[in-house]
Amino acid sequence: MKTAPIHRNAEIGSLSLIANDPDILGCQVWHSDYFALEDHRSVFDAIQRVYQRTNDCDEFSTISELESMGVLEKLGGRDAVMDILSAHTIKKSDIGKEMAEEYRRQLVRYRGYRDSLVLMQEYEPKIRRGTADISEFAEKLSATQRDRNATLSTAKDIAHKLVDQMEGKLDRPCFPTGLIYLDRNMKGGIHGGELLTVASESGGGKSIFMVQAALANLIEGKSVLFFSLEMDRTDIFERMVASTASLPIRSPEEYKTTHKNEIPLISKAIMKLKSKSLIIVDDITDLSSIIAESERLNMLGKADVIVVDYLQIVESSDANSREQQVSDIARKLKNLATKLKVPIITGSQLNDDGKVRESRAIKQHSNQLILIKHSEKKSVVFVDKNRRGARNYSFQIEMDGEISKLKEA
Repeated sequence: MKTAPIHRNAEIGSLSLIANDPDILGCQVWHSDYFALEDHRSVFDAIQRVYQRTNDCDEFSTISELESMGVLEKLGGRDAVMDILSAHTIKKSDIGKEMAEEYRRQLVRYRGYRDSLVLMQEYEPKIRRGTADISEFAEKLSATQRDRNATLSTAKDIAHKLVDQMEGKLDRPCFPTGLIYLDRNMKGGIHGGELLTVASESGGGKSIFMVQAALANLIEGKSVLFFSLEMDRTDIFERMVASTASLPIRSPEEYKTTHKNEIPLISKAIMKLKSKSLIIVDDITDLSSIIAESERLNMLGKADVIVVDYLQIVESSDANSREQQVSDIARKLKNLATKLKVPIITGSQLNDDGKVRESRAIKQHSNQLILIKHSEKKSVVFVDKNRRGARNYSFQIEMDGEISKLKEA
């Protein structure tokens, strides 16, 4: 690389804060490769070594460790290292931890830039020859911006969080499905990090459910990323317009004659949806590209909710049998939801016996499995699985295909 992106101030600030408050290493996850400059990596390694032995650290123990490592003089001696470690004089406090976490985020981002440059250099010859796997490149490029570290929480932290949640002090965002009764039984709707799978026979309403859920979240101001693998983006948007207006989309001839009075209501619905944060993708079918695009748009704040319509159409080459592939797709979508902390809604087909088609693992990987079933007398939503509430219950619905809406009867 000709020029490597380096955030020198964040590197120095991080080292001084950690030296002043080594508890930062106990509540945040840090890695040596966050630091682009070799001298700073050496200082961090010395701090970490002292902390691992003693569960404590300060400027003087760090300098002593660097001396025992034989690198102190290479770094410019005691005064040069002390200049780094005394950049911040904030002692142990929540403010210091918050500042360190912000520095950590900046260093993760800059490390991602450096990794991206290395990746681009690796793929450039293949791209110029026309032999590069672009989906693979996009996935790896997206991965360079991930923060691979989990937030560490003690039992005390978790206990306080649970008590706050029980007392109503913790605002945990929920994401509606568009069905009030279902949302109520899922404690407010879907939560971030969950995978909800809705299953029905062909034409049985799974796409209507997904469109309705997407629309409910758009109305609440959430951003929605909708992967449509069966219908083009205009068809999906048309369904949303029809559901918003509670009117079917008709032919131009009908609007000129018998249904001319509906035009203002349809136009109002179009304008309402036009202002929402909605992205519909209808030209991606392989799983790796779906994951890469989801991660990219989530980083841009454009994917609070992700919809994938539907599992059996997603392409994946990571397993031999189709059943294994579908199982793998469901597992990876669940992992994606967990990583991005967003809800993912997807669909599956039911076979002739009313079972989820091709893979029992879909139920295993889903937080909620919702079945839409129809008989001559009635249509019902059956909650087959619900990790946060009642299951094995059903409620009656009416399906209106013309306006893409499921109505609770």
